[in-house]
Amino acid sequence: MRLSAFIIENKELILQDWEDFARTITPPSLSMDSTALRDHAAFILDTIVLDLDTAQTPQEQTDKSRGEAPQADAPSEAQTHAADRLAAGYTIHQLISEYRAIRASVLRLWAANSPEVMWSDAGDVTRFNEAVDQALAESVVRYAQLVESTIQSQQFAEVELRQSNQHKDDFLAMLAHELRNPLAPISTAAQLLSVSPGNEPMVRQVGAIITRQISHLTHIVDDLLDVSRITRGLVELHTEPLDVKLIVTSAVEQAQALIEARHHDLVLRLGSTPAFVEGDKTRLVQVLSNLLNNAAKYTPPHGEIVLSLDVREDQALLAVSDNGNGLAPGLLSHIFELFTQAERTPNRAQGGLGLGLSLVKNIMALHGGKVQAKSEGLGKGSVFTVTLPLLNKPSDTDTASRLGELRPAALAVQGHELLQVMIVDDNQDAGQALASLLETKDYRVVVHENAESALADPALPGINVFILDIGMPGMDGYELARRLRANPAAQHAVLIALTGYGQANDRAMGQAAGFDHYFVKPVDIHQLTELLAKVAA
Repeated sequence: MRLSAFIIENKELILQDWEDFARTITPPSLSMDSTALRDHAAFILDTIVLDLDTAQTPQEQTDKSRGEAPQADAPSEAQTHAADRLAAGYTIHQLISEYRAIRASVLRLWAANSPEVMWSDAGDVTRFNEAVDQALAESVVRYAQLVESTIQSQQFAEVELRQSNQHKDDFLAMLAHELRNPLAPISTAAQLLSVSPGNEPMVRQVGAIITRQISHLTHIVDDLLDVSRITRGLVELHTEPLDVKLIVTSAVEQAQALIEARHHDLVLRLGSTPAFVEGDKTRLVQVLSNLLNNAAKYTPPHGEIVLSLDVREDQALLAVSDNGNGLAPGLLSHIFELFTQAERTPNRAQGGLGLGLSLVKNIMALHGGKVQAKSEGLGKGSVFTVTLPLLNKPSDTDTASRLGELRPAALAVQGHELLQVMIVDDNQDAGQALASLLETKDYRVVVHENAESALADPALPGINVFILDIGMPGMDGYELARRLRANPAAQHAVLIALTGYGQANDRAMGQAAGFDHYFVKPVDIHQLTELLAKVAA
């Protein structure tokens, strides 16, 4: 009987003998499905039978005995066998032992059944061994490849994790530094006020210091919240047709102070071609002012910054270029990623958290645009280009009704003496400080520290404007707003939320509760007083 025929006829017996042997080399901790074990062994036996019945040249036989026969594009049964054994936790020695068990089982059973045929037909034995060697070689090679790939993946993941943790650690260190910077002068200013309350020139000077530093703190917090909202997809754009040149004007106004402080020359090259885009004016101004501020910070004093507008077919390209520090080649590929910054010196002269470029990238993506960075290297300046899809120029009627002006118009202030305001805030200092500020502008103000006392105030029917905190113990600001809206004595008053909660869902909850306006702490006092002036008028 030929060996191939013997294997076909006694396949189950061979598999049982092999399984008995395999069980002796398989530790109890390995729990690979027994059916899968037998299936792979059966497939390998079928492969060997096919090999034995296929004509081969002497060279092909030699290649197989070395395990060097050509392999098909699709994974062979031997390769699949190796992958499954590795996944089950087998060592390579246990894998090799399985092939030894298959070889031993076949030859032992054939010798027991047909000893004279086995020893007389050496060709079958040779071919059988060659087929086993080839399958074993494929399994071992595949096993080794998978092990190497796993090790490389683990090493890569560890490197990525270390880098990610390092970026976050660096960011937290920078955040602590940036928060301490404005807190120090605020603390000093507060102490000066306490020791020299009657010194009016000093009070004005200290007040200006506090105002500037609070503005800086607000900018830091706003950037952090913006990053959180945008990366989680919680930002809702308020789009309208916009003249790109008006966006440029507003962005330059915002960055002008820093540019002048560092004695830079700002060159505008806007051309005469009109350019209109559909976008959120606040966010697009934020993009451009961030790029201008970056250019100002990373360019040594007395540098040059160029802001240019180029209109190409259906796109508007705004480029901010400088002759400053430039970017290292390794930084360009991930300059817009969160927690990524250029290396900075210990004096941290430039300041900032490095969130601006990540915000720019995400805001541009929301507008269907993009941003790119280029630099010839360190010390050779940089160019940041934002690209936006153009909008056909609006008609005169559309322009008048929809084209946003980027500078707030001054409101005539009148009727202060007629406007009565109630502030409800459980932070006593915050409520009293805001009341004192509004009283200097001739508003009549009453302050409460909780919702219950506010609702019980006999003066409730005469209040024109309620400024309410949200996060108060007991009854929160949302519930207080609902109570006021349901109260005939106050249902027609203007309700203003003034809170530290500034997420999109917080604003939605405020609108649902009945608020007319929503401000996030610390409030821009100019915006608040303009709103009150409009109510008074």
